[in-house]
Order: sequence, then C-alpha cells, then structure tokens
Amino acid sequence: MKAPVSGIIPAVNDFPQLRLFLKSEYSRCVLMHWRISDLDTVFSSLHSAGKTALIHCDLISGLAPDEAGTAYLVVRLHPEGIISTKAAAIDEAKTLGVTAVQRVFLIDSAALSRSAASVARTKPDYVEFLPAPCPALYSKLRATFGVPLIAGGLISTADEAREILSRREIEAVTVSMSTLSRG
Repeated sequence: MKAPVSGIIPAVNDFPQLRLFLKSEYSRCVLMHWRISDLDTVFSSLHSAGKTALIHCDLISGLAPDEAGTAYLVVRLHPEGIISTKAAAIDEAKTLGVTAVQRVFLIDSAALSRSAASVARTKPDYVEFLPAPCPALYSKLRATFGVPLIAGGLISTADEAREILSRREIEAVTVSMSTLSRG
C-alpha cells in the first residue's frame, strides 16, 4: 500500500543538501538534478537513514524519462515514487506500483487545459503544479484535476511553504532544501 504524500517535501539537488536532509525531521524528499551514476549512493544513504524519496525522472542526467528509464529507477532503487511531466513515465510508475506524480506548469489558460487533458488520460496519484503561489486557483485546480495536489516552485521561505500547506486544497508542498535550511 502506498503511503499518502503530504506535508513539506524538501527538494534535494546535491550531496550537501542530502546531508542536511538526512539530519532533518523530514521523512521524504524529491531528488532532482542528479547524475544517474550518483543515485546508488544517494539511495544507500536514504535507506540507511530510514528515509524515502520521489525521483523527478525528467531531471536525472543520463536517463531518459520514458518507460525504460522509469522501470530502471524503480527496479534498481526502490523509490517511493516518480515525478514527471511525461505520460509514459507516469504510466510506467503506476504499472510498477509506486506513487505517480505528474508535474504541470501553469503558465496560462491553454497550459491549464492541456494539463487537465493529460492528467485525465494518465490518472496520476498526485499532480504537482508550478508555480505554487497562486492560492486563488487552488480550488479550481483541485476540481479540474480531480486528484490530490502538490504545490511547488517559487516558494521563497519555509513560512510561505507552511502557509500554502495550510490551505485545505493542497496535500503537499515541495520546496528546496536550501530554502528550508534558511528557516
């Protein structure tokens, strides 16, 4: 059974941020901007600390964010889930039984329409939308996507992350580890 994704989820982009995360109170992170060759070491550290990760497979250097790339990550590393903008990666994550998070960029009404159509096709477990600071749209986004929401992008402070998370429409907030370590 998949654990629900909720709360603040730090984005971890390098080894210094990984060390901070491992010492933090947070139990899960999002891994972005890693080289595929570093992921065995990263997951060994995570598993030793009893922590989990969602992998943003579009942002892993040396990996294609397709069915084969997603399968490789899931079978080799056993992440909690996959984040991607690619339907093929979302479909494969669902097939393999890990949490599937579809990332969408809400730059205008046309992008929202395209994203809604894509989400309706893939039926992910969650939608991560960027940018996060658009509270007037949260209810509309929840109704449009019909799945739990994760807010991400353009969050400047830990207090701002907590404020976004306090909204009942939002399940989780992704925020950079560097933002959280500043307080």
